Amino acid sequence: MKKILSTLILCFIININSFAYSKSNNESSIKDFLLKSGFENIQIKKIEELNNSDYYIISYENRTFLHEIHAISYVLSNLKNTIKNNSKLDLIIQSSGNNMLKISLNYNDYLDFMNTKISEKEFSEKLNFIVNPTIEIDSPKENNLLLHSDLSISLGYILNVLTGPTILLAPSINTFFGSGFDFFIRYFLPIYNIENGFDFEKNSKLYNPKVQTANLTYFTGIPNIPLYTTFKTGYNYNDFNDVFISNNSKYNFLDGTLSLNLSTGFLKRTNTNTDFFTIAPYIQYYNSTYDVLAEVGGGTFIGNEYGFWGRVSRQFDNADLGFTVYRSWYSTGTKTFLAFEYRLAIGPEKSITASPLRVTYPRYYSGNLYSGNPTGGEVPISDINIYMKRLYPEYIKTHLHYFKENK
Repeated sequence: MKKILSTLILCFIININSFAYSKSNNESSIKDFLLKSGFENIQIKKIEELNNSDYYIISYENRTFLHEIHAISYVLSNLKNTIKNNSKLDLIIQSSGNNMLKISLNYNDYLDFMNTKISEKEFSEKLNFIVNPTIEIDSPKENNLLLHSDLSISLGYILNVLTGPTILLAPSINTFFGSGFDFFIRYFLPIYNIENGFDFEKNSKLYNPKVQTANLTYFTGIPNIPLYTTFKTGYNYNDFNDVFISNNSKYNFLDGTLSLNLSTGFLKRTNTNTDFFTIAPYIQYYNSTYDVLAEVGGGTFIGNEYGFWGRVSRQFDNADLGFTVYRSWYSTGTKTFLAFEYRLAIGPEKSITASPLRVTYPRYYSGNLYSGNPTGGEVPISDINIYMKRLYPEYIKTHLHYFKENK
């Protein structure tokens, strides 16, 4: 009897140990591939459930993939040999440390979709979305985003009818602090002009080397409500020395199909000692069938102008193309501004693996192909507008075919 009892106790202990090892091993495997892939702010939590099923909460920040939907696909595809097929998943997608979106799914549904057992529409109906979720995981964040920075060496240009096109070297650095804060600074250095060639001294007289922009941004979502707000303060040089503080708030309806926005700001033009207050409400409508974003708004603008604008753009896999028209009134007259705008992804989908400090290519190129006034182009390291609209639940539900690219 004693031998039988001893054997049972020993088997129980072995089972407990193997259970603990399995739980720990699964979590560490998931964590390892996320770390190796460059994801940041990683947190994993595994919960054992009945019926031989598991429940995983996987929280991460993507600084590696250009589009969030490709990052989601990459994470799901790499779980195949790590978790049970009947596992439940919560993917928590972060932005600068904020929980932006929770996607809940059964892993079996994902596998059925990838194996064409269910359609894209059927799979989308099985997904659950919560924006700005409140999630608490006890473990500390692995590969914390704090003080991680991107240094980008890129080019910009200025079109001037008198001096011709000038090409600028535009290095920039973006430093992340987590909890929604980041700091961005860009420097402009003229290196070429059509008349002066690469004569640095002559080109510097046309456009003095200068800090083109420096700003501190705080971006956050309101917990469990589809409301986002961005505060920004800093300095801009666009023919004037402008010190500013601004806020943009966005409230999404219908999973991001419709959004109400309010932009406000205060700007001081130091070289003329003038102040401007701006306020502009606007509405955005996103049609997922045709990937079209329409926007209309109005308000008060810099220079004591007031007016309205309309914008229509078409989203492609790696580009946004569209038209914008402005009509404004001011003290001495009126003016109309028409532009063909573009944003292009100019690098591969997966970037250099994220690290505390990396030198990387710019992610987007944006500017105006044609406009009513001479204008310049810039190369931002990131673009919150593109990023946000591609995180809409409506966008993800209607673009699940991208998952097929990561089998």
